[in-house]
Amino acid sequence: MKLALIGTGNVAFHLSKAFDSKENEFYLFGQNSKAALDLSKGLQNALHHPDLDFTNIDLDFCFILVSDDAIKQVAEKIKLPQKAILLHSSGSQPLDLLTAYHKKVGIFYPLQTFSKARKVNFEEVPIGVHSNSLENYKKIEALARAVSPKVYHWDDTTRLRIHLSAVFANNFTNALLTISKSLVPENIDTKVIDPLIKETYQKALESLPENSQTGPAKRGDLKVLVAHTSLLKEKDVDLLDLYLKISKIINPELKDLL
Repeated sequence: MKLALIGTGNVAFHLSKAFDSKENEFYLFGQNSKAALDLSKGLQNALHHPDLDFTNIDLDFCFILVSDDAIKQVAEKIKLPQKAILLHSSGSQPLDLLTAYHKKVGIFYPLQTFSKARKVNFEEVPIGVHSNSLENYKKIEALARAVSPKVYHWDDTTRLRIHLSAVFANNFTNALLTISKSLVPENIDTKVIDPLIKETYQKALESLPENSQTGPAKRGDLKVLVAHTSLLKEKDVDLLDLYLKISKIINPELKDLL
């Protein structure tokens, strides 16, 4: 199988590792030529491609693995052989971002957060696929199943909803953990909160998060809530507003009390 990857970021890094084998040929292009060359050196059978013209290569699939804002720009410029299917991996961008420029297109969306420094087991990664034809869909589905048994058909609307869920689960959670660390007194190591973080996530995964919720908002403990809000008034009014909103999400009965 011959694959072209446009981009050299975290998703490109991990996808290339997932599909890496002697049987698969990679053609890598990136705005940063050195990054593309470095990525190719870590694969068994890969070449750095100098431009976006792949018409002379018998490609099966071409992945656009760039920022959402750059997908359209790449799709406009890329040239592919007739058999190749063009894919993007965005959780929020629609399929027709590609259909305006190419006939055979699809979505290959791995639902995971990627960092080059951390290994990813793709067999545990859900992959949402979508296409503009049944024939192309079956090929993309087979491609996804080559690296993960968790393959689903997610149309644009479904994928956007799942992406929104992922933002709350990952991005917003990281933001809240950053806030949590910032509230630890300066003379105490912020790692003191780590065992609590670990237990929180273990409980959330073992049962429904709402069933494992504890704390003053859940209990409706107004004395503790008032003490916390007094501290936040002195520190950061934006955090105070966030604290009150989340507390009321946890316990709607607090809406008339705080």
